[in-house]
Amino acid sequence: MFHVNLQCISNKVDMINAFLADKKFYDVICFSEHWQTEENLKLINISGFSLANFFCRVEKKQGGVAIYVKENLMYSSLNLNEYNVEQTSEFCAIYIPSMRTNVLTVYRSGNGDCDLFLVNFENVIAFLLNKADKLIILGDFNINFKIKSDSSYDIQNLLMSFGLEITINDYTRITSQSSSCIDNIMTNFSENIYRVGVFEPCFSDHRAQFISIDSVLKVVDTNQSLQRSITSSGLQKLKYALASTKMYFFYDTNNDPDVLMFFLTETYNNLILKFFPLKKVRQTAKITPVQWFNDELRSYRSNLSLIKHIADVTKDPDIFKLYKQQKYEYNRQLQNAKKSAYSSFITNSDNKPRDCWKILNFERGNTRSSSVQPDLSPDEINQFFITIAENIIASLPTINNDILFSYRNYPSPSKSFCFRPVVEDEISQIIKSLNNSNCKDVHEINSKILKETYQIVLTPFTHLINLILSTGVFPEALKYSKERLLWHLELQKMLNILRLQHCNGGILDCLNSNLYERIH
Repeated sequence: MFHVNLQCISNKVDMINAFLADKKFYDVICFSEHWQTEENLKLINISGFSLANFFCRVEKKQGGVAIYVKENLMYSSLNLNEYNVEQTSEFCAIYIPSMRTNVLTVYRSGNGDCDLFLVNFENVIAFLLNKADKLIILGDFNINFKIKSDSSYDIQNLLMSFGLEITINDYTRITSQSSSCIDNIMTNFSENIYRVGVFEPCFSDHRAQFISIDSVLKVVDTNQSLQRSITSSGLQKLKYALASTKMYFFYDTNNDPDVLMFFLTETYNNLILKFFPLKKVRQTAKITPVQWFNDELRSYRSNLSLIKHIADVTKDPDIFKLYKQQKYEYNRQLQNAKKSAYSSFITNSDNKPRDCWKILNFERGNTRSSSVQPDLSPDEINQFFITIAENIIASLPTINNDILFSYRNYPSPSKSFCFRPVVEDEISQIIKSLNNSNCKDVHEINSKILKETYQIVLTPFTHLINLILSTGVFPEALKYSKERLLWHLELQKMLNILRLQHCNGGILDCLNSNLYERIH
């Protein structure tokens, strides 16, 4: 794993991804001073990595810390909010169960209160060591560990009291005027099992610090999911089974629409589950859809690293200026190379909309919202929906008007309508007009299955629709719906801003809605 102070991550994403293209061995990345709001940070996409935990400033600008982990690495995020003070002590941490180790990222601004930082730092260390025996701390402390000072003594004594050692003794920030060791890595691992050092990442004015520990890390295969694939052989079996299903009782005079619709949807559901079983499907990992980093760019980066090394040794302001100019040019070339590769990828694609979305979703980091879990119990969520109507009614202003009086004196409508029986051709046309979609209803029916099989059930289904129209009974089987909770991350504490992604009753319900619009 490594840490580096970024001073804004958003304008360095391409350089970070280019660096990681050749450094496959890093499992954890820690950034300080990402300078992003929570909303913006979640849109940053580091190829092959997931945003594991973070702290973002709300009142002040800049600052912030973040931890990224390699895709599928097993971890849990730790809540350190009570110890975070903007500018003074900014923390985020994760626990890696396969190492039984906590990883803490730290940032303290040079303008922060050092005494308060030490208090909060001590409390954070105690909290983390209470959860796991091993701890790795990476961060920018803005305390020069190469110089003897009260601040460096205080932090060293604090670390020693917990059995933690300072491991970096090299300069981590070098300018034409100064050299300092303000970034560091601390740990309580034995010296003989880890290796540490600093390196030039070519995307920051700080040198990065790394720590390497031999360990077998457990991963969770989040790239596998269960899917019900609609195959041609399965469709043929489904058609045969439907054709063999006896439906003559549909035409009995005393039949209830509820019973008939339940029979029809259950028949479909049972056959779909039988002929289209769930299978494991491997999804594409979150890596760039186009490999745009090439040997020419690698060579440019090597030269850039050499210029920086010469600048660090000579402290020549002109060479530092040259390095800054060349770093800007390197970033520009990365952007141009990526644009060119993306353009070529889309131009040569046999499915341009699909591949455009691949690129768009990668660039906007459309990935792991599912990892964010609400801190509410099922009972609390259920209670919210049970009482929502009462709460809305209670919040409405009191109406003094007599509702019954208003109703009795409301003029009768001048026009009326009634339903006429539908015919099979109308049902056929509506089903044919449905868009092809993999979206399923609660009965596992989608438009593709319905369009492939409707001719087999067209006559009984038309009879059922007319029975619904004549009796005024809307079947219970079409009143079910799927609801998926989507948490508004900015206001997670307020349950009433919960948004619902609502999948309506089903394909057959959608068909009925289309039908009612067409008949009079």
